[in-house]
Amino acid sequence: LDRHATVELSAKNAELRKLRKETEDKDDRINELTDELEACEAEVRKLKDERIELVKDARAAKNLRDELDCVQQKQFFRIFWITFPDKLTPTMFQLDRLDKLERENSHLHEKLSKLEYVQSQLEHQRADNATLEMSIEQLESELEILRQDKKVSSFSGYCSHGHFV
Repeated sequence: LDRHATVELSAKNAELRKLRKETEDKDDRINELTDELEACEAEVRKLKDERIELVKDARAAKNLRDELDCVQQKQFFRIFWITFPDKLTPTMFQLDRLDKLERENSHLHEKLSKLEYVQSQLEHQRADNATLEMSIEQLESELEILRQDKKVSSFSGYCSHGHFV
């Protein structure tokens, strides 16, 4: 009977070592996956930042094109007025009003740019939050699996010490 118990105890100890090794392997894999996930998240953040910069550059280019068009039209208007004074007689009031509207337009463009920047930052934060929530859910599910594996390992260890044998 003692020989049978010793053989069974040895088998349980071997099984326990095997389960501990599996747990260590799973811990290592979790660490690898966590590192990989962090690297992917960093790459996503980098790409999002690059995208935001490209969007800002595109908006700035559009604003510069609009401003250039406005200056060209204004210059054309002034040249036309100088060349054909009898065809078009703008008053000084009209030119002042045009300048005032251009300043107001510029001010509104600045406000719009700031608003778009804040909006893009908000979208960026929302995307980051969604990514982090998904990561948390994944890690929690992996943690639950590991806890269940540990319970099985603990139960096996409990059995190997002669309980329930």
